[in-house]
Amino acid sequence: MGTGDACLGANLLEKSMKPIRTIDGSRFTDIEGFYDEVERVLLDENTAWGRNLDAFHDILHGGWGTPAGNWSLRWISSGVSKNHLGETFSTLVEIISDRGPDSEIELVLD
Repeated sequence: MGTGDACLGANLLEKSMKPIRTIDGSRFTDIEGFYDEVERVLLDENTAWGRNLDAFHDILHGGWGTPAGNWSLRWISSGVSKNHLGETFSTLVEIISDRGPDSEIELVLD
């Protein structure tokens, strides 16, 4: 296999990988900070949204900057978020995980 074949293989692998968006739990300590992180990671620049749990659910359905189709949401420092947000953390995880039978989002807690 020549060098060109290796590059072609790497490009095909890259294209088949799911897009990943990463929320960093060390960047916030309350729900308002979480909403700031959502804006930074998931939304198109200058996108106005409701900054509430219902609006967050809507964002996950796409069209706001989230990838179309199959994608992953990685939440690093999720333990820090769980400690700071308490029960709200569980609600957020439930919203992310409960997208219905056509859901193509994968949540990864780190």
